[in-house]
Amino acid sequence: MAEQKYAICCFNNLDGICAASIVVRHLRLKNHNFRIFFMTYPTINNDFAELAKLENYFLFILDISPDNVSYLEDKLLKLKKANKLVYWNSHHPYSEESRKTLEKYFFNVELSGMLKQSLAFEQRKCSAELVFEKFMKNDKISERLAAIAHDMEFWIRKEPNSEKLADLIASGFDRRELIETLSRGVTWSEKFEELRTAYLEKKERAINVLIERAKVKDYVRCRIAISKSPSSLSTADAGHALLEKIDVDVAVVVYKDGKISLRRREGCEVDLSDMAKKLFNGGGHPYAAGGNINEKFSSVSLENFEEVMLYIHMKLADYFI
Repeated sequence: MAEQKYAICCFNNLDGICAASIVVRHLRLKNHNFRIFFMTYPTINNDFAELAKLENYFLFILDISPDNVSYLEDKLLKLKKANKLVYWNSHHPYSEESRKTLEKYFFNVELSGMLKQSLAFEQRKCSAELVFEKFMKNDKISERLAAIAHDMEFWIRKEPNSEKLADLIASGFDRRELIETLSRGVTWSEKFEELRTAYLEKKERAINVLIERAKVKDYVRCRIAISKSPSSLSTADAGHALLEKIDVDVAVVVYKDGKISLRRREGCEVDLSDMAKKLFNGGGHPYAAGGNINEKFSSVSLENFEEVMLYIHMKLADYFI
C-alpha cells in the first residue's frame, strides 16, 4: 500500500499557522507524512502553481478566502488532476458561487464567514477554531492554539501569547519551525522571548518612521492616512499604529513589494473588503483587507513614493465619488 502524503497549505499569519499546527497534530496521531506550504494574496497565483506540481498528495487549504482566488475552478482542476482535495476552510465573507465551486472539488468545506448579500449571523470562528472542532475536538493543546488564533484574528487581546506570537511572526521567524513548535504544545519559550524583545526595539523605530511618512487625505465620509511601512512592521501593527496615533477612519499601508494593507477604526462603516477587491486586486474582511499595486509598480521606494501616493489617492478618490 502506497504511503499517504499530505500537503498543508495555510495563510501566513497567526491564524493560518495555528490552524496548520492543529492539522499537524492530527496527522502525527495517524503517522502520516506531510509538507507545509504558505500563501499570501499578492502571490496566490504562484502559490497555486507550486501546489499544482504535487502528485498523489491529500491537500488541506486553510484560512484562504475563495473569493480572493481568481479563476478558482481552473486552479482546482489542476490540483485535482494528481491529488485528492480533502479540506478547505475560511472565515472570510464568501459568495454562493465560490462555495459551490469548493464543494464540487473538496471532500470537506467549512466557511464560517458571512455569505455575501446575506443578513445571516456571522459565526466569527477563525480558521484554527474550525480545524480544532473538526479534527481535534478533545485535544487541549489544539484548543489553546484555537483560542490564541481567535484572540488575534478578532483583536480581543485577552490571550497573552497571541500578540507575542504575532510579533514573532512579523520578526521573520521561520514559520515552519514555529508550526513544528506550536504543534508540540510549546506556545512560548525563552528563545521566542529573546527574539521578540529584539524585534520590539526595531518595531518601535519602524512605527516612528511609518508615522513620519504618513499623509492624511479627506474623502467623502472618510478620512484616510496613507503611509509606506518598513518591511519589519506587520500589516496589523502598521494599521493599528496609524489608527492609534492619527485621527483617521482608515489606514492604508503600502510595502516595498507593492503589497497594500487596509484597516478601519471601530465605528467606521467603509467595507474594506470591497475597496481592496475593486482598487487593489485583493480582498479580506470589511474591517481589514489587503491587496497590491503590482500592476502599476513592481516595487515601492522612497524615490517613487510620491508617485505611488498619488496613484493610491486617485484610486481612492474615484472610489468615494
